[in-house]
Amino acid sequence: MRTKNYLLSLLAVMTAAVLSVGMASCDDEDFVNVTQNSISFDANGDILSGSYGGNKITVNSNTAWTAVSSEEWCKVSPASGNNGDQLTVTADPNGKAEERNCTITITAGSAQTAISVSQQKGSLSVTPSDINLLKNANSSASFTINTSGLWTAECPASWLNLSSKSGDGRTTVTVTALSDNDSAETRKAIVTVKSGEIVLEVAVSQEPKYVPVYANANIDDAVILTSSYAIPITYEGDVSYYYGAVLSKSASAGWTDDKVVSEITSKFSADKPGEDLQDVIYNTGFSANTTYIFFTVAFNAKGEQGPLKRVEFTTPRKVSNRPKVTYTSITAWSDQWEWSTVKNAFAKRYYMIAVDDVYAMVYSILPDAAVAYNIREGVKSGALSPIVDSGTWYTDRTPDTEYFFSSCWAQGDEGTFASEIDKLYVDPSMFSRKPLLLQDSISEPKGGIISQKELREALAHTKVYMK
Repeated sequence: MRTKNYLLSLLAVMTAAVLSVGMASCDDEDFVNVTQNSISFDANGDILSGSYGGNKITVNSNTAWTAVSSEEWCKVSPASGNNGDQLTVTADPNGKAEERNCTITITAGSAQTAISVSQQKGSLSVTPSDINLLKNANSSASFTINTSGLWTAECPASWLNLSSKSGDGRTTVTVTALSDNDSAETRKAIVTVKSGEIVLEVAVSQEPKYVPVYANANIDDAVILTSSYAIPITYEGDVSYYYGAVLSKSASAGWTDDKVVSEITSKFSADKPGEDLQDVIYNTGFSANTTYIFFTVAFNAKGEQGPLKRVEFTTPRKVSNRPKVTYTSITAWSDQWEWSTVKNAFAKRYYMIAVDDVYAMVYSILPDAAVAYNIREGVKSGALSPIVDSGTWYTDRTPDTEYFFSSCWAQGDEGTFASEIDKLYVDPSMFSRKPLLLQDSISEPKGGIISQKELREALAHTKVYMK
């Protein structure tokens, strides 16, 4: 009996010891939990109304804890604490056009728990995305920016002004043209609106002040002499008529385009394009070594104006030692014209034209530059060959005509044409005097226009033969 009681006592002691060890192990196990396991933010970083408990979370644990965010945009503070402490979760504004997510991991010893964080995608819209402005300065229109956060707007066009270039949330921006659109083309610009990483564009256009019709002066192909010019004109668009005028640079200094157009349309006559849409405008009576501006403005059949065009040119100086050819005699035979030329020491070569009858009359009324222009066209086309010597020349005479015209344009050492031409003209008044007298001073009109077709026809009738 005594032995039995001893065994029972020993079993009781052992059972109590095991229970004591088991209870001690349970009391020492790490644990951690939080008052909420998910948080939602809007794109601005504000807590959504559906998020229970807001962004402050209480951590319960039986040991010290740490908190780590998986994404840089999601912040947690403090990063560590003890049982019952609170942590705060914040989110940076979402500038991306997509929702994003993050996990906050809280560790207490060997125990862990997680908080899921989500944030709505960023948003940006502009209305309207296309703006049209009128042709005049100070024309304006507006667009509205709707965004979930901060925004910026920029435009590189110097002719546009934005009423606001940055802001927060919904804003109306006014776009204003700072100048007239003095062209025949719609001008365009892009306003770039950014919010975070979202970028949108607003297309801005300003209607043109003019219609696309042009009378273009090709100054690079012009002939400019000391007192006259001949400038080829080409046309673009549906040109019905146009005005061309030359003003000295000093006289027209400070004039606006509208002022120039008013002056030339009220004081000059309009011209119409030639059949081949290429003409030569000529004029005379100018001063040597002076800068002028050649203006042209075209109109369509409705009377709508194209943009004013302008080019500068400077007349050459008069020089005494220029390359020159002198006509020394002229004889009218029954079937031929005969004349002689002498070139000076500065003339290395020269080109000559000779015509009679109606073509002589045509040439006689052209300014020197227009004659020179046609000579140069003959050189370019190969119709005229260089002459290197003085000589006596002849050409066929139209029966009974008393009109004859010849002109020479000399070149110097470097192949540059002289600043003036030399010419000979015979008309009926000269037939009353025997022998025929040389006449190299012709009364010239102040200006006019001749088509390229007419110039080519006159050039085709030039036939010169050496005696």
